[in-house]
Amino acid sequence: MTLDDVLRDPPRVHAWGAPNERSYSGFAREFYACMSDHIDSASSTLETGAGISTVVFALRRARHTCVAPDVAELDRLKAYCSEKGIPSDSIDFQPMRSDEYFRLWTPRPLDLALIDGCHGFPAPFLDWFHIAVSLRVGGLLVVDDTHLWTGKILKEFLETESGWRLERPHSTKTAVFRKIGEYVPWKEWTAQPYVSSRSDVRRPRHSRVRLALELARRGEYATLLRKVRKALF
Repeated sequence: MTLDDVLRDPPRVHAWGAPNERSYSGFAREFYACMSDHIDSASSTLETGAGISTVVFALRRARHTCVAPDVAELDRLKAYCSEKGIPSDSIDFQPMRSDEYFRLWTPRPLDLALIDGCHGFPAPFLDWFHIAVSLRVGGLLVVDDTHLWTGKILKEFLETESGWRLERPHSTKTAVFRKIGEYVPWKEWTAQPYVSSRSDVRRPRHSRVRLALELARRGEYATLLRKVRKALF
């Protein structure tokens, strides 16, 4: 099967509708194509959540971990792959919440990670926190449901961090980031432009000048302008 074959007849694994009805959700084809083009059988990948994306990872034969707590959904995915003749033996299905999984996880280098599990606070942030260090430089991080508050904040935060670059494709619902440098996620708030620029903290004048110079050095002129306006008005 090809990617287009899967998208024409996607796995209906979610029990979100009427009783005995199964539905599916996902993102635009260009995002699946981006993921598919980035990985192959030598790739190490991970996703929180399960669905069409899981089948894409199976098609590419990536060494993939799928973390999702609904056992019935995972069973339906396995049945779909079996019915369509798609080998799923390269997928490590982990039927648990991502916070449970990451407490047990032995980190390994990742080439691509997808955050699309629980979208309630603080789940997407915890998923990213555990994934951030293990993702290889040059690897892709896909954040889905950025129209929801948690996904939106994570996207906006990563757009200001020097270790990440927003890639194409991107939309109001899905964002793809490339990790462009080694990254430590447990920085203090003063080293995180997104946090510091939104914090109502009265700084000594010399601290404000230092922050302004640092924002200018990083080319973060929009943040700098916002802070100047706030100080003046």
